[in-house]
Amino acid sequence: FCVHWQILPIARSMVQRDDAHLCFTQATTLCVLANAAFGILGYSFFGSETSSLILNNLGGTTIDTFVRYSLVVDMIVSAPIMLNALREIIEKKIVTRRGVKPRLALFPRWVQQTVIRTVLVMMSVGVARLSSVGEIANL
Repeated sequence: FCVHWQILPIARSMVQRDDAHLCFTQATTLCVLANAAFGILGYSFFGSETSSLILNNLGGTTIDTFVRYSLVVDMIVSAPIMLNALREIIEKKIVTRRGVKPRLALFPRWVQQTVIRTVLVMMSVGVARLSSVGEIANL
């Protein structure tokens, strides 16, 4: 429901950028309410026996296996897209800008960018190794 990785491009393309905060607050509130309504309806229909991981409620058919693998592929493909906004923010704050060399810039720009991107990927791999992420994939 929420596509937080799109906030920066949406804010940049808005005609009235000053309204971005209000727009995002309203959109987030709507998403929270939609998720809460979905959860309440799910609980009222299926009760407390239902696992919080929806995939655990599926059977063992071929379609269920296809859905599981599709979700894994979706997570793999969407991870770089979601990291893009985070990478952009971090690089703007840390990386030496072209033509401007701060006193603490010990390494060239490309080295700084490579280190930041490598650390972000390593953090993603670390998160992927958490048991709850494995339970979601449930392979």
